[in-house]
Amino acid sequence: MKDSKVNAYHVAGPGPREREQRQSGTGKSLVKPRCQISCAANHMQGDRTMRKVAFIMMAMVLSLCLPIHGEELPRLPFKLDTEYQYAFTFQGQPIGSQSFKVSQAERNQKRVFLLEEKLELVGKESKQRRTSTLILNKDLRPLEYQASFELDAPSMPMRSGKYEMSYKFLPGKVAVEIFKDGKLYQEMDAYTDKDIYCVANNHLSQFALLIARVFPLTKKETKVRVFHIDSTRTLDFKLEKGEKTHLVIDGRGHEAYQCRFWLDGVEIGYFFITPEGLLLRDVEKKGALIIQLQLVARKSGTGQE
Repeated sequence: MKDSKVNAYHVAGPGPREREQRQSGTGKSLVKPRCQISCAANHMQGDRTMRKVAFIMMAMVLSLCLPIHGEELPRLPFKLDTEYQYAFTFQGQPIGSQSFKVSQAERNQKRVFLLEEKLELVGKESKQRRTSTLILNKDLRPLEYQASFELDAPSMPMRSGKYEMSYKFLPGKVAVEIFKDGKLYQEMDAYTDKDIYCVANNHLSQFALLIARVFPLTKKETKVRVFHIDSTRTLDFKLEKGEKTHLVIDGRGHEAYQCRFWLDGVEIGYFFITPEGLLLRDVEKKGALIIQLQLVARKSGTGQE
């Protein structure tokens, strides 16, 4: 991969960097899972006691719904704790999928978002599987990224293996630590802008959250800085709003804007985005590659649609 151009998708795996700098840390997550409160009142007597307990329980439930310290959280096009999936097809044939869900947690007395992802792709020359968690602040800016990545590429045996990846987003830099097959593979500080977003190859959910944040404010064109996980570089992401079109997905019609997008100055393809900012479809490689949101979502842990 040349430094001046970055292919947004189908990069085989994390590549080495020539320069190594100081140690980035342990890579352990600092997130505390959001508390779940369960109350049961047994043998309550009297209307006053009943009303008092009901009021306390209501207050506890509402406290979980309200932002901490008056924080305003962004509107998301996805339901929390609900699994969604983007399906990949190449030249009409399925090649894999990326499933994900968004939830909330508490970190340092502030509300954060957790984006949990699973990616499986099978190509002509490689198979890859990645599970990851991206921690985002209330503005959907990255705080930490952890991933386990497995690559099977017979044509590139030196790149094949199992990777453990840790990225910690600090002021002005990203501390990167990658292990391959249990051995330290890459350790560096990638210097970057203060206010950035985060994207990774083939992870449409990360692009979807970025678009949910910036698209409603886009009149014609927008450009933001993003940290690209796979190249460990900060790049320009540019989105140009096009004409509104009609899509049919799973037999249902949807209005969406056809939007061209660029990464690092390279035109990648088209995103189809609803007026509310929901990324429905990604079309690349002159239409050969289509990545489409499956509109039947499942509540996490229930198996119910």
